[in-house]
Amino acid sequence: DGTRWLRADLSKDCEGDLHKLAQYYAGLMVFLYPLGTPLFYLFLLRRNRPRLDKLRVNQALRVQIINKMRASSDYDSGRASKDKRKVPWVISDEERSRLSEDVLEELRQLEHEDASERAALPSYISKLLKGYELRVPWFEVFECVRKLAVACLPVFFQPSGSASQLLFGLIVCFLTFGLYMMFNPFVADDDDRIASLCQLQIFFALLCSVMLRYSPLEVASSAQNVDVLLTI
Repeated sequence: DGTRWLRADLSKDCEGDLHKLAQYYAGLMVFLYPLGTPLFYLFLLRRNRPRLDKLRVNQALRVQIINKMRASSDYDSGRASKDKRKVPWVISDEERSRLSEDVLEELRQLEHEDASERAALPSYISKLLKGYELRVPWFEVFECVRKLAVACLPVFFQPSGSASQLLFGLIVCFLTFGLYMMFNPFVADDDDRIASLCQLQIFFALLCSVMLRYSPLEVASSAQNVDVLLTI
């Protein structure tokens, strides 16, 4: 008869004032929370960009000094070191003892400047950077966009669970997996590997969902192969 009622609760009139108020509120929160949060993070990072750039260059200089020392040590010993450092700008006491006085003084100066700059950073900026290498200080913003793309944008593909929705999820996972592999954003190598593995896991879960959408008659001729592939 032309009236509209809320499917989840048929006592709610979709033309009523209460429902319209809820729609306005939801529209406001779409801009305030899903879009506003990453934009606010980006604003905070850009406002502190000079200090972040100084920290990034400082870290790169320390890596350069340490790598040069390790390369010289490997050259003198005639073989490459098997000691792979997870954090390239951190140096052991043994390696520090092999540095010349001039190089050691330069390294100490850089470490002191790094500590001072980090102490001057606001706590909310330190939280945004936690776990990430300074060459990619913006990666938390990327994480927000990735989560929005995986969890929120699919609602615009109707109906729920449709092929287009699953295909969109596969594309997002494929692209984010490539970005994780390209940037290796985390300080710890294990975190980089786990992040990439998680994207693969989501990708294959969505791929299985696509496969399970086919009817048994459509896959009858290759049912055994499908069972094996889905199990793998």
